[in-house]
Amino acid sequence: MTAFRKATFFTLLIGISCTAAVAALRLPRASASINALADGRYRLIDDVLGEKRIGLGTNEKILVDRKQDAVLYSKGWHGGIADSELGGGMELHRSSFDGGRDSLVAQDVREAFLGSDGKAAFYVDANATLLVAAEGQAAKKIADKVLRPALSPDGTHVVYQRLPPDWKPGEAYDRALGLAILDLATGAIRPLTDHWEDFNPLWTPDGKKIIFFSANAQGMAAHFVIDADGGARTQLTNMGASETGPDTIPVPSETPVWSSDGKYLAYESDRQIWVNGFVPGYGKIVSARAVSYGKHPEWAADDKSLSVIVGSQPDTVGRAVMVNLNGSIIR
Repeated sequence: MTAFRKATFFTLLIGISCTAAVAALRLPRASASINALADGRYRLIDDVLGEKRIGLGTNEKILVDRKQDAVLYSKGWHGGIADSELGGGMELHRSSFDGGRDSLVAQDVREAFLGSDGKAAFYVDANATLLVAAEGQAAKKIADKVLRPALSPDGTHVVYQRLPPDWKPGEAYDRALGLAILDLATGAIRPLTDHWEDFNPLWTPDGKKIIFFSANAQGMAAHFVIDADGGARTQLTNMGASETGPDTIPVPSETPVWSSDGKYLAYESDRQIWVNGFVPGYGKIVSARAVSYGKHPEWAADDKSLSVIVGSQPDTVGRAVMVNLNGSIIR
């Protein structure tokens, strides 16, 4: 594990960016850093890893997910204990995009996302239990010991990092059991990998493979891909690297976002925006470049540019700009 600490790593589950790698496999303290954007209409908070943190309005709401007219949002982040694994949770709400039909989904939520049709809210509580709540209905438990879940493109399966049955809130994640896939229709859970270092899984847009991040043979964090049936585990970046350098490719600090054509993956790593280009089938990364400094990239409709939040200081949010994939600012 010592070498694994060398890489630019990720912030696991919830928190701000962490540049010293896996040392921390824990929840960073909740800083509740909220900043208004230049136009005054939006806010941003740095306490929810992997969720879209652009708020609705100026009353400190955090946009967690949106599909069709359904919106999941949080009014804030509470309960974090500094210098501990106890990172707190959010008060999760559901509403329509225009602010109507607002309702409380749950409290002390760590992660959340909408089902593919926007009708059900999935969330992970402080005990790492995955639950689902359809609009107007009580929550139903789906699975235990779930970390960093991601919904398949067709909405039928969830890939996640498995925690051991005896894991308790506040413990680190270095006893994780690898990745697994949950069938939402049957409840069946199928192990996908058995490496505790495998983390932050996401589906390829075609639903056939899983992109995830783990340690290479030398201990560096790197991109990997695996078939959804568990075959053909392939390392995509940092082959043979034992320390960071000009040719190494960092792993995300937040959940990456696919371009609509499925060719490119954009993400923030330590306040740099990276874009990776894939061959068809996702078996190889053919391009990787840092295109901007900032946070929270979002693809434009033409897949040729990104909206990025930038500021004058690393943790100061200033404004949204559009950047080309070559790094030049459009506006």
